[in-house]
Amino acid sequence: MDYYKLENYDFPIPEDRIRRYPLKDRESSKLLIVDKKGNIISDTYFNKIIDYIDPESLVVFNDSKVIKSRIFGIREKNKKLVEILIIKKIKTNLYLSLVKNQKSFKEGEKIFIIKKEEDTFDEIEYNLIVEGKEKEGLVVSFNKDIDFDTIESFGKLPIPPYLKREAEKIDELYYQNVFSKKKGSVASPTAGLHFTEDLILKLKEKNIDITYITLHVGWGTFAPIRTDDVRNHNIHKEWYSIDEEAAKKINETKAKKRKIIACGTTSLRTLEGCFQDHGKIDKIEDETSIFIYPDFDFKVVDGLITNFHTPKSSLLLLVSAFAGYENIKKYYNYAIENNYMFFSYGDAMFIVP
Repeated sequence: MDYYKLENYDFPIPEDRIRRYPLKDRESSKLLIVDKKGNIISDTYFNKIIDYIDPESLVVFNDSKVIKSRIFGIREKNKKLVEILIIKKIKTNLYLSLVKNQKSFKEGEKIFIIKKEEDTFDEIEYNLIVEGKEKEGLVVSFNKDIDFDTIESFGKLPIPPYLKREAEKIDELYYQNVFSKKKGSVASPTAGLHFTEDLILKLKEKNIDITYITLHVGWGTFAPIRTDDVRNHNIHKEWYSIDEEAAKKINETKAKKRKIIACGTTSLRTLEGCFQDHGKIDKIEDETSIFIYPDFDFKVVDGLITNFHTPKSSLLLLVSAFAGYENIKKYYNYAIENNYMFFSYGDAMFIVP
């Protein structure tokens, strides 16, 4: 088996297995408990996950919050409506963005920002100037001081395109983790969506420790792989932060040979990316473009809570590296045959340490 060939990560997903709306009871999603040896341990529900985590383990959550970063504007040059996804802040009033047909945008072009509500459009006081182009997207500047809070006043939540609908009020609650705090992501760290405050409390009552890191999820994590050999794919950089308390807990857990469980691929990428670049876990703010695929040597994370990912994605390669390609193929086939739901609002899998 060629583990580097992209076509080996393709599989059909029936349309009715894509959950398009969230479950109102976050804990009621299905949960597949598996290991790294090809064993399916249990077919259960997420509220039972606590039964499979050992006391004195450490669960690491990503507390990044999704911003309403999908905005709309009218191009000055042709009066056409355009959709802009704000990816990240570069510096004051300067942002990296994504637009369709980026090649048609010229440096110096002006875009008048509008507030879009269903079929109505209201002009607002902001406009954008195209400052340049980068490999990762279009660099734009706002005409006046602006921050994420202001962008959210006229922006829309950027839910995944495979949901095939516009963002609704329900998404503003359920597409965020209950513990999300720090604004900056353009997609939700979705493994955490299954947790409630009550379930987190139960972790603590079982003497399971928790900590929080921050990785602002960018487009690069979800961008399609377009190279036949996956080793030729590059992931865009994403900003992350590990504070002193989190670093201390992670290092103490490793020193005591206890298990570290990442809630989601973003938490895992933060920890493994930090270790890969710096040789240790420490208090830090940095960027990572770590791309994990089979044969990766994991240094920090022992267990992984994750959703079921899209075909040919970097996230599918990551879980294949973590649990083994053939094992993941077996687990995904089982999930399809046993009515598991896939992607952001879908069901979950726990790869135990």
